[in-house]
Amino acid sequence: MGDLHPGRPPRRPRAAHGVLDRAGRRGGAHRCHAHHASRIPDPRRDVRLLRRALLARPVEARLLRRLRLLETGLHPAGGVRPLRGWGGSGRPLQRRRLRPQRRDVGGVGARPARGRRDAPASAVTLYQRHQGRSPDRPVLVVALEGWVDAGLGADGAITALLAEQQPEAIATFDGEALIDQRARRPVAHISHGVNEGLTWPVIQVRLGTDLSGADVCYLVGPEPDFRWRTFISDVVELTEALGVRLVVGLGAFPAPAPHTRPIRLAATAPPESADLVPNVGVVQGEIDVPSGVWGALELALGQAGIPAVGLWARVPHYVAGMAFPAASAALLDGLATVAGLSIDTAALHTAADSSRQQVDELIAKSTEHSQLVQQLERNLDVTEGNPLEVGQIPTGDELADELERYLRDERTEGGGEAGAAG
Repeated sequence: MGDLHPGRPPRRPRAAHGVLDRAGRRGGAHRCHAHHASRIPDPRRDVRLLRRALLARPVEARLLRRLRLLETGLHPAGGVRPLRGWGGSGRPLQRRRLRPQRRDVGGVGARPARGRRDAPASAVTLYQRHQGRSPDRPVLVVALEGWVDAGLGADGAITALLAEQQPEAIATFDGEALIDQRARRPVAHISHGVNEGLTWPVIQVRLGTDLSGADVCYLVGPEPDFRWRTFISDVVELTEALGVRLVVGLGAFPAPAPHTRPIRLAATAPPESADLVPNVGVVQGEIDVPSGVWGALELALGQAGIPAVGLWARVPHYVAGMAFPAASAALLDGLATVAGLSIDTAALHTAADSSRQQVDELIAKSTEHSQLVQQLERNLDVTEGNPLEVGQIPTGDELADELERYLRDERTEGGGEAGAAG
């Protein structure tokens, strides 16, 4: 192999003569010589001499020299010494020590790759806890913006709850990871041409109390646009950490109901909390409708053993596009009954009476609209009541038709904006 060395003089001894036959030289014993830079360094000398002797050369020379080093057994067991090479810029590159290949890839003790879906849920969380008092077996009220909320029923209800007190934020979710900020843009505050700051959309859990002093938590903010599964997992984890005894979701949908009668509620719940549904009312029949994040959250809560129920106000379809305080008042009345809370709804009921009178005046101007309301009243009179006096929805088909019509109108008014994907 020594004859293959590109820089070897024709009459120079072979590599075997200089390496393997060293013991036959004069003196008959092994002697330590200071080797030339082109020869093999003594392994007992400082390792820096070995690296210095292996400075960059032509590729063929470097390969042959490393082969010679391996032949003579100069490297320690378990790997090759780090060798200095040269990058394309002409600067030396320090190669990392070669490590043995991991044999238990994916097995016990293997490190999960970053971003893997099967990584432990506790490895990364999307929320940050804040310092403050710890709640005592609170009720968690969920009212996220962006999904079906006919007549702004849930929005009006949560606004009334938060206005009665000043709840403190006890957890904030990562808006960068959850919110599409082009769809939900921050609000700029401009005074005489000066941009004084932005108000960013934020998802928070806030802690307050009802009129009797019982602790109530509120999950408020925009419905997440991304990472629903991670968000739901974090909400369940946070709910367990706070010792929540019941989770109640608020919403409202358009339905074939007259505005002249009390708003009726319908409930949804996971199988584990099915006993809570009859106390409110149900949707008759079976329907398939698009789901918001609450639909996935209540299932996860049920699997975690946390009681959960969704309260939905049944809003007359012809007023679904305007604020309808009667829906908000009905939701808070239902929340108070289901969760055993003390809530003041007098202001909402007053606003509901005023709104109903305005709708009466508009309906009275049209014979066709008046006949429609009368027909809706007759249909509703034949339905059965329930303990909350909020009735039951006539049929699932009617509900599905009204909901699909409402969603089409929302997409048309919103410029065709698509909803979040689960």
